Amino acid sequence: MLKSFSGLTQQLFEKPFRSMLYGVYNMADEDRYIVRYRSYGYDIDIDSLECMIFDVNDIETNEMKLFKRYIETEIQKDKTVIGIMLSKTSKGKYNLIAIKPKSIEVSDIIKND
Repeated sequence: MLKSFSGLTQQLFEKPFRSMLYGVYNMADEDRYIVRYRSYGYDIDIDSLECMIFDVNDIETNEMKLFKRYIETEIQKDKTVIGIMLSKTSKGKYNLIAIKPKSIEVSDIIKND
């Protein structure tokens, strides 16, 4: 069974992904996710990727960081196909964003036993 992280894992499986936003694509490029996708053989065009912004109300930044590490390192063993990005807002809070190729389903990469 996967760890919950205050419902973040559930959101990853249940919340819909949408077409990649230009700003998110730029952050993914800066964080080197785009280079990784290319090395794994995925199309890295902005139209081939999608994103999902988590609802992080009342979730501590430390828990978001632990969730990112859990999904990318513990579950995916650093072959990060579903990336979890933390971005700081102008108000000093954090957004949590998942990115992935459109051709991949979360359940294809992360097994929810």
